[in-house]
Amino acid sequence: MIVVSVVEDRGGMMFHHRRVSRDRVLVQHILALAGKGGLKIAPYSADLFPEAEADPKFLENAGETDICFVEDRSLRPFENRVGQIWLYHWNRRYPADLFFDLPLENYQLVYSDSFAGYSHEKITAEHWIC
Repeated sequence: MIVVSVVEDRGGMMFHHRRVSRDRVLVQHILALAGKGGLKIAPYSADLFPEAEADPKFLENAGETDICFVEDRSLRPFENRVGQIWLYHWNRRYPADLFFDLPLENYQLVYSDSFAGYSHEKITAEHWIC
């Protein structure tokens, strides 16, 4: 599967069961990345991507080429199924208690670039492959 996640400077994704931040330009980047194949999401993420089909077991049901937006759960149980990661960085430090938990040393960075968001002056996109 292809995982898409957004993290703050320490890898945090959530704090007290809420995403650490959001940005509408970043949402459009992620939708463009997913393209016509669509995006697999958890019910929690439905407010960001109302056109996507939410499934509580989206990671369990994901195929090899499915793009899965992950913000509210650990990825460790699915580590052996993740072939690619798109990691977006807020380039800010926010409080967090749930962290991106896949070890990136098992992946190779093949792309990195930054763009301006709506509420974040710099968002960094990284593409990692196994």
